[in-house]
Order: sequence, then C-alpha cells, then structure tokens
Amino acid sequence: MKRQFFTLLAGLLCLSGSVAQAAKVDTLSVRSNAMNKNVTVLTVRPDKAVGGEKCPVIYLLHGHGGNAFTWMTIKPDLPQIADREGIIFVCPDGKNSWYWDSPRNKDYRYESFVAKELVEYIDKNFATKADRSGRVITGLSMGGHGGMCIQINFAIKRLTTQPHFESNCPTKQHFCSIYAPNTTHNMTLRESLFPHADIPGG
Repeated sequence: MKRQFFTLLAGLLCLSGSVAQAAKVDTLSVRSNAMNKNVTVLTVRPDKAVGGEKCPVIYLLHGHGGNAFTWMTIKPDLPQIADREGIIFVCPDGKNSWYWDSPRNKDYRYESFVAKELVEYIDKNFATKADRSGRVITGLSMGGHGGMCIQINFAIKRLTTQPHFESNCPTKQHFCSIYAPNTTHNMTLRESLFPHADIPGG
C-alpha cells in the first residue's frame, strides 16, 4: 500500500511537471482605437516566455472565412512547436478584411491594427524580442495577402520582411508568405508549420 502511494505520488509529480512546461494558450480581446472596437486574438506563449524570457513573435494571419482560431485548427500542435522553438504565436481575427484599411468603413482597418496596435500591445504585455529581428509575419491565402500589404506599408518601421512564394503549394492561389531574413527561425518555421502537404487547398 505504501509503495502504491509513492508510485501514485511520483506519477502526479511527473504529470504536474509536464503541465508546467506546456505552452500557454490564451484568447485575448485587444482594443483597437483605429476601429473603435475590441478584436479577438489567440496567442500561444512558450513556457520560457511565460517565465519572462524574451522570445521572438510570429504573427499568423488566417485566410478568407477564417478567424482567430483557424491556425489552431490547421496546426493543433502550435503549443508544442512554441515550446520546442521558443516562439510566441499571435493569431488575430481579421474577419474577411483582406487586412486592408478601408477608406469608407471604419470597422475595417485591420492593416493598422495588425501592423501597429497589435504589435505594440504584444510587446507591452508579453516577454518579446521587441525589435525588427524578433518579429515575423506570415499568412495563408488572404493572410498572405495581408502580410504583403503590411510589408509594403509598415515593414520599414515595424516588421522585418522578406516574402517567399511557395510555387509548389497544392494550389497556386495560396501565397504562403514568410518574412524572416534576420531570424534563426526562418527554416524552422517552414519545416514545422508549412510542409506543403499540410497546407489546405481552396
């Protein structure tokens, strides 16, 4: 009986240790002054970032018809990747905005939100490498378009960018854009997130 108790106790300690090392997944409501509303943002922080160690950030933009939770559906192992590579993932809800700033509809200024307001919020509230070398932006389909818009209009001030077109994606309509020339996570991101067979068509 005593041996069984200590075996159970050891198992619980191991389990608690593994839980403590798991990445932290949160759903945030981030205020956008540009749109005068809150925007849903899913974040995945590795254990080291939760503990205060500064980590690089990858902004993942979803495609048309998606939302802040799309990337967790496509890549449910994002928390494991975050812990393994020491990366913070940020997945904003961009509606079907194409990540443009609408000149007519003040509710659709997602370019300003992602490139300015969200970056500032994440750098202020998370343990990030808050400089150009510590930021990457990538997207699927419409999200790739959004990444290009942000690259063109805001990259010089806010983000490190270098587009790569994956010509052998299952559908050529997908622009699997990755912007990370000055980080060590470029190839790792490609291999971990975007093996071509994992990129859904449509």
